[in-house]
Amino acid sequence: MKLFDGRGEPIQVAITVLLLAVALVYANSLMAYFAGDDASVIEKNDFVKSWSNLPKLFTRDYLRTNSQPGPLPTPGLGSGEKSYRPVVTLSYFIDYSVWKLNPFGYHLNNLILHLVNVLLVYVFVRLLIGDGFTAFFAALFFGIHPVNSETVCSVGFREDLLSFLFFMLGLILYMIKKRNPRYYSYSLVAFLLALFSKEMALTMPLLIVAYDCYYVYEGDLKRQARCAGALYLGYLFATAAYLFIWAGPMGNTSVMVESYPAGSFAVNALTMVKVVATYITWFTLAIGIHATLPDHTFFVRSMTSPEAIYSIVLVSSLLLLGVASYRKSKTASFAIAWFFLALVPVYNIVPIHNIIASRYLYLPCVGYSILASFVLLRLWRSGLFSIDAKLLRQIGRDLMVIALVGYSAVTVMRNMTWKNDLTLWMELVDFYPGNPYVRAELGTYFNQAGLKSDAKNQWQKALEIDPYCAQAHNGIGILYIEQKDYTQAVKHFEQALRNEPKFSDAKNNLAVAYVLSGNRDKAVFLWQDMLREQPGYDKAVHNLRVIEHKISEGELQKSDG
Repeated sequence: MKLFDGRGEPIQVAITVLLLAVALVYANSLMAYFAGDDASVIEKNDFVKSWSNLPKLFTRDYLRTNSQPGPLPTPGLGSGEKSYRPVVTLSYFIDYSVWKLNPFGYHLNNLILHLVNVLLVYVFVRLLIGDGFTAFFAALFFGIHPVNSETVCSVGFREDLLSFLFFMLGLILYMIKKRNPRYYSYSLVAFLLALFSKEMALTMPLLIVAYDCYYVYEGDLKRQARCAGALYLGYLFATAAYLFIWAGPMGNTSVMVESYPAGSFAVNALTMVKVVATYITWFTLAIGIHATLPDHTFFVRSMTSPEAIYSIVLVSSLLLLGVASYRKSKTASFAIAWFFLALVPVYNIVPIHNIIASRYLYLPCVGYSILASFVLLRLWRSGLFSIDAKLLRQIGRDLMVIALVGYSAVTVMRNMTWKNDLTLWMELVDFYPGNPYVRAELGTYFNQAGLKSDAKNQWQKALEIDPYCAQAHNGIGILYIEQKDYTQAVKHFEQALRNEPKFSDAKNNLAVAYVLSGNRDKAVFLWQDMLREQPGYDKAVHNLRVIEHKISEGELQKSDG
């Protein structure tokens, strides 16, 4: 059976091939364990383990954290999310009720969501330009591109999958609203669900306006404002309602406050141009994609530096291409506009913690996928340069195959990064060898796995980089407790707390060291003080009971991180 004929592809075959190809590329993600943020979101999050906590989705208790530095979660304390994303947390309630702590089920659901999103991209592009070829390859590019591996493979980043699903559903409903007036209302509901999954959905009104401008009113802005202005108001009201809830009754501004890189708006602007240039490289060449951390060495401080000049030229060239192609190729121009508009929430205009992350590209990937499939198919059809040349057709076919096979291979390898904490932290050490936090986290992983020598090595390297690294001091203190050198243990825990006074792991471990060195009164005072600051902290509660009931000191619980 031919996949394509002269007018387009049989839809059923196209969808089957699409789903099988994407599922095959992500099949190895189903073998992964929990990694990274999955621990605080799922494994150690008692909030999602009891349906009795469901009403707290709609109270400020939702935003009380269970993932402060070091401590294990307090039962039912809060969702662990730093902003209001109840739709995502609801999905974790459902997952836990079915799968408990079996990571296979969580990864399976992530993959299913990704497959649904691939289909939505296919439907969207077919509606947009009416070309089944372009729709198929755009959805395939989106489905297999390695920038999306982080979103699909990390359970803790499911918000991107769900936000995208409702985002695309709302956009498609808006596009077909003339078929049934109720579709507009459904689109608004989908928009709200997308917003309450993740803030990236704030760009949906911008992309609706862009769609109308390109494909409905074809640049007639006065007619567009007159005919569609009232429709846009619905999305503006929905946005205003969301922002009011996000920043007001359900807000948690204390954890959202950040500053610009190096405390400078100018440095921020240059750095974000470099970020966008990096994204373009990740999309086109699929090299250097990795899990990211806040990194001051990434900042761009001079407009005349080579990286600044390169980034400005690259980003400006793509912008100019989008503008220049508006008349000759609406599809290419719209795809470029999509890329830039979809990134608006993460341009760091309002400072955010991570200035760069591949998960931010899940929505912008639609623009790149449309552009890549459109250009390569035009080349394949020898229409890119308005000539009929066998060489161009061959180049088009070869580039398409190279891109699809290459992206798939990189994605399969990227999936393995998220297999477990070891693979994740090993990659981070490769990309951030001078980051003490990464070394300390890897040391914690080795310690929990019983690899004491490897743990000590990483913690010592962390302290060589930063003598004030609290987590490394805490880790070495744990090793001294195990060696029964309580004097040295106390010294390291106290140093950790001087550097990070609210580090609960180090406080608990210091109290344990006090008990083991014969100073129970200081330990009791410290645990009681911890409970005043953080009511219900489970290890402090347990250890106080051990002391009060004169249970063996061997029952004291350390905090290994």
